[in-house]
Amino acid sequence: MKHALTPGEGAKPAFGIIGTAVIPSGDDAGSQIDGSIGALWSNSLGKGFGLFGTATFGTTSFGEDRRNQFSNAVGLSYSPGGAHGFFIEHFVQATEGIDADVGYIDGGYTYLLRQNVQLDLNGGISVGDADAGSFIGGGLAIRY
Repeated sequence: MKHALTPGEGAKPAFGIIGTAVIPSGDDAGSQIDGSIGALWSNSLGKGFGLFGTATFGTTSFGEDRRNQFSNAVGLSYSPGGAHGFFIEHFVQATEGIDADVGYIDGGYTYLLRQNVQLDLNGGISVGDADAGSFIGGGLAIRY
């Protein structure tokens, strides 16, 4: 869930908050819910380009243990007009008790299906010392 706090205006970025909850599922799922809370910002650069970022803090389960986790990201978005959009970002995640941070370069495509409904496709590759592999994904965002 995201909530806008201030609109962006000129050189002043927009700010918001984000909260997440990951509910365990599947055969290997534990019984703990992981969650995080954080801050978001974005700023228009003009001509369809924008800069955005996040900083979050949360906890994650490692077997029966809980560990603190911090993440941040910074990215560039481009919307050529209409319903289409693109983004690329660098994402880093640090977990308590793990020596190497996990970093990704990822990007994706967004499509505004309706005024308040957006679809996205995304993918990324691990960068840095901790090789965490690659991923592909998709999403649905609904604004209330």
